[in-house]
Amino acid sequence: MNNSSRTSGGALVRFERLEKSFGQRSVLRGIDLSIEPGQFVAVVGRSGSGKSTLLRLLCGLEQPSAGLLLVLDASGADARSGVRVVFQEPRLLPWQSVLDNVCIGPQKPDRERGLRVLDSVGLSDRVHEYPGVLSGGQRQRVALARALMHQPSVMLLDEPFGALDALTRIEAQRLVEQLWLEHRFTALLVTHDVSEAVLLADRVLLIDQGRIAEQFEVNVPRAERRGSAELAKIAASVLDRIFDASSSNAFQTPESVPPTLISDTKAVPAGT
Repeated sequence: MNNSSRTSGGALVRFERLEKSFGQRSVLRGIDLSIEPGQFVAVVGRSGSGKSTLLRLLCGLEQPSAGLLLVLDASGADARSGVRVVFQEPRLLPWQSVLDNVCIGPQKPDRERGLRVLDSVGLSDRVHEYPGVLSGGQRQRVALARALMHQPSVMLLDEPFGALDALTRIEAQRLVEQLWLEHRFTALLVTHDVSEAVLLADRVLLIDQGRIAEQFEVNVPRAERRGSAELAKIAASVLDRIFDASSSNAFQTPESVPPTLISDTKAVPAGT
């Protein structure tokens, strides 16, 4: 059974005919995508394909040039205030303690919840220390705890493990999967690591030249994924498709940039 079919506190995410341009350069073109509540989706593709732009649109750091972006809770109400982001760099305040970094926000800090969240990421013994004395993996755990403080309905993960060493990366992957299974938020992971994508996600999207070129379902049970031959086959299929697309694009003449339409779609409030 797909994990995303369980009861979920996550939100529905939907892109309809979404376009994003910077001046005359078209970055995303005609994106139609629906992510079910509580589903874990990974986005892969070559550098410059539009992966991170998709996340920046969803968290409100960029606004669409055209099309529609929806984040809806179970009642159909706007749930964009529940979007949170974890970046590759933890972006912690060095002069604040671990607990104070986690409790940062516009409202009165709930330090008791902050302590519980830090305990859930294995940092209950580091709450009064400062970011400068933590390892890279520990700093990334603080960033995850900060995102969890506000009970996100959507968690955006923008290459959060890219700066970690191999062993710490495995630990961080397991932690994110554990937190996702516990909290049931909708997760959208951007990564260059295809093996990581198929290990963590229910579905893998390949973006090429600003379009969704292909989608891959990952139906291998999570308990059987590490070392799975079936998972290796899926990863190989994704890689083959990436290289096929790259070879094809190398012989194409540049497309004319489609006219950018003006959208009245609201930007998503930043969740960091």
